[in-house]
Parts: sequence; structure tokens; C-alpha cells
Amino acid sequence: MSESCNNQIESAVIAGATSVGAEPRRFEVEGVPMMLVDQDQSAKVLEKAIEIADQRAPGPRRRKGTSRHAELDSFCEYVNRFKCDDSVVWADVEAMQLCAQLNYHPGGPEAAKTGWGDHRAIYLCPTSPQWDKWSETHGSMRNQANFAEFIDENLHDLAGGKGADGTEYPEPMTVLEMARKLQVHTKGTHKCTIHPTTGDHELVNTQETESNSTPIPRAFQIAIPVFEGGELWKVEVRIMLRVRDGQALFTLQPHRMPEILREAFGEVRDKAKEAVELPVFSGTPEG
Repeated sequence: MSESCNNQIESAVIAGATSVGAEPRRFEVEGVPMMLVDQDQSAKVLEKAIEIADQRAPGPRRRKGTSRHAELDSFCEYVNRFKCDDSVVWADVEAMQLCAQLNYHPGGPEAAKTGWGDHRAIYLCPTSPQWDKWSETHGSMRNQANFAEFIDENLHDLAGGKGADGTEYPEPMTVLEMARKLQVHTKGTHKCTIHPTTGDHELVNTQETESNSTPIPRAFQIAIPVFEGGELWKVEVRIMLRVRDGQALFTLQPHRMPEILREAFGEVRDKAKEAVELPVFSGTPEG
């Protein structure tokens, strides 16, 4: 509260102190309705009067509140609609979200110049259903039938060709054919061999010749959006094969998922910064 405000209250209290028992004295301090009450003539804010006055006003005293956006374009459009010279954006890599404070503190050393910081917009960066599904597969063990079924159901996510590091991955139909062919080898005793150079697996039925065994690639590639409505990111999915009690068991291990998630969030942050043309801080806002 300002010094002038304190002086007004002090003057009002002194003036009322000489009339103990008189009718409560009403007055205003910087537009706030107040009243002297009790025998010590202490000042009390008439909160009901403020509420009524706000309801009768043509609009709120100022903007405040938090909007939450499911898409980056919506977040940027909202920020551009309400931003000012003091607005800033916070990028929280732990929570994977952007938070814009539209009425933030002005820059500079003068501590008296402050903003409320309570008019905000948040983009939650929701991960895509495809990302969630493949993330959940990490470390899960499947038998031959379940492995083939999973590949068949999610064939549209598979992407052949070269990866970012030049690795050549099998085409989607090659992976599906391999998964389906494995179901033929359901009888007899199986063993697993690993190629020492490529890391590829080979499932061999000991009742058959080695030429009839099934080659299994070390990994395949998927192309999925990290965030809803976002661009496709290529992810290597490694295949771990184990033979237990004569049964082949497969474990899928999507590679570098945490790193890719952070990289994708970094691109979201950079796009937002370019779109709204505001300072972007790494972390979370005060309060």
C-alpha cells in the first residue's frame, strides 16, 4: 500500500478517535471503500462494496486468469493477441509445457516497477497416442503370436530406409513378413544365434536345416509424432530375442526416447519463440 494511502488511513483514524460511539464513518482510500469500526476506530475494508462495484462496472479492473491450449498454434495466437512489451514465456522441460506470463514485471533495476504475472497461457505439449503406445512397449516381452499381432496392428508406424546415422532399416512389409513367418516355427526345439557383425538375430528350429531358419533384424524404424499434431520423428526400435523353454520371446526397445522427447520439446520452444517474438526463459515462473 502506498505512503499516501497510509496517510489517509491514519488521518481518518485520528479524526474518528474523538467520536467514539458515533455512527461508523465511511471513506475511500485510493478508490477502496473503507469504514471505521469498533471502539478503537480501526479501519475495515468493505469487501462486499468492492464486489458489488466490480459487478456493476463495465468490465474487470484488469486481465487475469490462465488459459490452457492443446495446440501450439492456438497458444501462439492467444499470446500474440494479449502480449505487451513486458510479456515473457517460460519453457519447463521437466513438465514439457510452455507458460506465457502476459502481465509480467518490466525489465530493469527498479524494483518498484512490477507486474501481477497472473494473466497466463499454457501449452501442455500433449504427447501423441503413437508416442505413448510405443513408449509402453519398452521392455515388454511377447511370444511369437503377440509379436506378429503387434507389428500387424501398428504397421502404419513403421518406416524403412536409412536412419539419421545412415543405418539401413528393413521395410515395413519385410518386418511384418518376418513376424508372421515366425508363427510357422511353433514346434520343435529353437535356438537363437546372433550375427557378430550386424547384431542381427536368427531363430533356428533344430529339427530343420539352418537354411530354413528365420532371420530377424537387430532393429527396425518407426516414424511417429512426439506431440499431438506435431512432425514425425524417426525412432529406432531394437529387437531382443530370447529362447526360453523352447519358445521364442521378443522384447521391443525403442531407442533414445527420453532424448528425442527433449529434442522435440526444444523444437516446440524455438517455434513458439519465433512465432510470439518474446523472451523465452528455461524453467518455471514465480508463484
